[in-house]
Amino acid sequence: MFKALKKLANAYERYMTYRGRDIAREYLLRCDDRMLADNGFSRELLVQGVDAWPWRTMAEQEHILRATIDQASRRQAMKNLDSMSDAELQDLGISRGTIEESVMSGRAGVERDQEMKAA
Repeated sequence: MFKALKKLANAYERYMTYRGRDIAREYLLRCDDRMLADNGFSRELLVQGVDAWPWRTMAEQEHILRATIDQASRRQAMKNLDSMSDAELQDLGISRGTIEESVMSGRAGVERDQEMKAA
């Protein structure tokens, strides 16, 4: 009996997800091309229907993938730095309290200054 209820719950969840995407698709199709482009949606994929989800252009999908990879790399870098001793961190020119800022923005006087010169 619980197996049947679980199947029913899964089927209902799939239906609601499909219906929600269909409503979103209908709304997006009423938007102008400029708004769709600004938000990374492809009208051609929207016209294809719900099965073409997530309706993102290839450039937008690549951007999202890069952001996800960058975020994972930052988390790993913070974890690695956090596992170092205070002396090792001092050798790198950062303190335990500036690990997150150093990973996100670069070390003060090194990476940030180089970016300013490049600009």
